[in-house]
Formats: sequence, C-alpha cells, structure tokens
Amino acid sequence: MRRNNKFVGLLFVPALLLVMFAIPAIVDLVHRTQSGQGTHSGVVVKLSYRGRVNNSWEGQLMLGSVQSGEIWSFSLDPASPQTPSLAEQLQRVELAGSQVTLQYRQHFIWPWRTDTNYLVYGIIPRASRASEAR
Repeated sequence: MRRNNKFVGLLFVPALLLVMFAIPAIVDLVHRTQSGQGTHSGVVVKLSYRGRVNNSWEGQLMLGSVQSGEIWSFSLDPASPQTPSLAEQLQRVELAGSQVTLQYRQHFIWPWRTDTNYLVYGIIPRASRASEAR
C-alpha cells in the first residue's frame, strides 16, 4: 500500500505541471480563434465600462439610422493596446450622434471577459450630410 501512495505522488507532479502550462495555452489558443469579421454602420447609442468579473468596454450601435430600431451590441478587447483610444473615439462619436462604421472581428470569448463575441478594432467616421451635399 505504501508503494501505491508513492506512485500516486509521482503522477501528481506531472498532472499539476500539465494543468499549469497546457490548459492556459489551450485557452489562449481558443480565445484567439477568429470565426468571422466585418463591418456595421450606424450611430453609437451606448458605451459603458462594466463587466461580470473583469471590466470591459461594452457598446451598442443603432444600425442604419436612428429610425431603424435594430441594435447591435459590441465589445472592445480588454487585452488590446488600442482599447483606450478606441473608447475615447467612440465616446466622441456617441456624444456627437455621428454615423460611423465599426470594423469588428468575431471570436469565441469566455463569458467573463466581455459581454459579446464581437470585438471592435477600428472606427471609420462617416462624412456628415452637410459635407456630402457640397
């Protein structure tokens, strides 16, 4: 019986190393797996910094024009170095009520990281109607 305890002890160390190194690597790989990308245009109607476990920037875009009524929810990647400047740009266009096009990537995201799987990585401001008429 004493030999079995020693054998179990020898298996515990490799199992612990596997958990410490392999599982975080697999989780990181799954997190980086991109399942789609695209753009959505409209007016940013909501942007907030909140979260379930970790805080992240979460927003909503009214697709098309304000009269359309269809809302698309998006997130900013908390791990991206671009996030502070993107959040600042989104706050400005939300306050101005300007039309924008958001570039996004769809990823599998663990539910405690962000509220949505749509991570915005770029903002294309659209010209105002007054400047388009000129």
